[in-house]
Amino acid sequence: MVYRQYLFLCILRDNNPYFESMPYDDQFFKGSTLWRSFSNSKWDEFKINDYQCMENFIKDNQELINTTIKEERNG
Repeated sequence: MVYRQYLFLCILRDNNPYFESMPYDDQFFKGSTLWRSFSNSKWDEFKINDYQCMENFIKDNQELINTTIKEERNG
């Protein structure tokens, strides 16, 4: 895990009480899925600082985030 991924998970945890209450293993698993969604999105903009990009993604994608973290973990 690199700093940007860690920062993303911290911001996600601060902005989503359900995610925050999940066991760490599940946070990592679900967070990694959401990280890939963020890093392949228009919100990952190199002209804007990472923190702001991540907050914008989380704010604008609550439905995706809630759906992802509530899906059953396979494996």
